[in-house]
Amino acid sequence: MAFYETIHLEKGMYAAPGKSFSQILEELDPSQNYEGSPLGKLDAYQRQLKRFDIRVSGPGSDLVEKFFQTSDSAALFPEYISRAIRQGQTCCPPWWRQPPASTVWTTVPSPLSPRKTTSH
Repeated sequence: MAFYETIHLEKGMYAAPGKSFSQILEELDPSQNYEGSPLGKLDAYQRQLKRFDIRVSGPGSDLVEKFFQTSDSAALFPEYISRAIRQGQTCCPPWWRQPPASTVWTTVPSPLSPRKTTSH
């Protein structure tokens, strides 16, 4: 059994002052220990997802319920949410910052009712 499969996960790991859940996991199970192995491209959190066979992307993604099969795997869910939010914040600019070049903003009869139209 690999070391990452023996780590006890608990919600208290989120309460460590000045450290994230991922940082705590990395301290317990450093990624450099896996360099050159099949797990070498995964961080400590991703190794825990693998441990519990939780797939979080792609067409074969698991349902949220998979996180809650055990109390250890349930401790992974807040980090999943945190990473999903960060990914959403960094992957794409918000629509209101960069409208498509073909977007034209016009005013309809009421000056308080902006309407978005696109040219063809």
